[in-house]
Amino acid sequence: MRGSSERHNTEQVPNRSEDLDEPSTPLPDEIGDDSEVSVYTSSDDSEADRGRRRRKTTVTYRPTKQQSDIPYFESGMIFKSAKEFKNAVVDHSLKVHREVEFAKNDKTRVRAKCADASCKWLAYASRTKDMDQFELVTYKPDHTCYRKFTNSRANYKVIADYFIKTRRDSALSMKAKEIKLHAKQEMGIEITPTQSKNARSKIVKHFLGDYDSEFIRIWDFVKEVRVSNPGSTVVLDCPDNQFKRMYICYDAVKKGFIAGCRHTLGVDGCFLKGPFKQQLLSAVGRDGNDQMYPVAWAVVDVENHSNWLWFMDLVKKDLEIADDGAGWTLQSDQHPVSV
Repeated sequence: MRGSSERHNTEQVPNRSEDLDEPSTPLPDEIGDDSEVSVYTSSDDSEADRGRRRRKTTVTYRPTKQQSDIPYFESGMIFKSAKEFKNAVVDHSLKVHREVEFAKNDKTRVRAKCADASCKWLAYASRTKDMDQFELVTYKPDHTCYRKFTNSRANYKVIADYFIKTRRDSALSMKAKEIKLHAKQEMGIEITPTQSKNARSKIVKHFLGDYDSEFIRIWDFVKEVRVSNPGSTVVLDCPDNQFKRMYICYDAVKKGFIAGCRHTLGVDGCFLKGPFKQQLLSAVGRDGNDQMYPVAWAVVDVENHSNWLWFMDLVKKDLEIADDGAGWTLQSDQHPVSV
């Protein structure tokens, strides 16, 4: 009876050692020599956390999307290059209407400060050690000077870039006087007539290209047309290396017109826009569907009797028109004339 009662009591008493959670970290005397488990004290944990907190979060400069937005700066900001930093400073100078000058400007550091000696605004950036970038080391954001409506940083390049970005559809048609007026109204700065004319030239060059460099390559264009379109007629007249006139009629156009178009030609001329003010002469036919069919064109220095004769002689040769022109009809300024 006594043995059974002892067994009964033993089965009813729970094993407390099994209910208790075992420590998650083994004790030092239980760790073998080959174990990789490490034991950290509370002081070690706080030191590691402090090291993580000390890691600096870098802020990368982002150019403004809207022309009215003022660039944002803060100490520690990263710029891709010195040029990007200087462009941002110039953008800031124009939008806050303060004169800014570069007291230090080289490959490794750029210091920009307000031109007013009493103003505390300052931005100093230097090249980073590990990357080919610039970091804004010192920045004092507050201007204590008055706003100005003249700014030496507003050169013709800056003005032209502004209108190219804000007026892509109408910038090319703006006159120098309009550029000067809108620079005052939109940018808040006064510019000289010379600056507005130079800005106008840069806008034209941006949209239409450099005319001088294009004319230099005109012989390459003629050669390429003859190589890529065998049988085409390309005539270039440049006496004393001065462009006078050029005629083009592609071989496929000639064959198509002779094979399936009516013996009707419309000829006309128009002015070309640009700094050289040449004129375009064209010959247009009509196909079987009574639709316009461009045949040949020429660029000439002036629309006169001599250039028209030169143009029509080349058209007559390309289209195999007889000398008497029998059976052909010419239209000039919408007036039909039978030949």
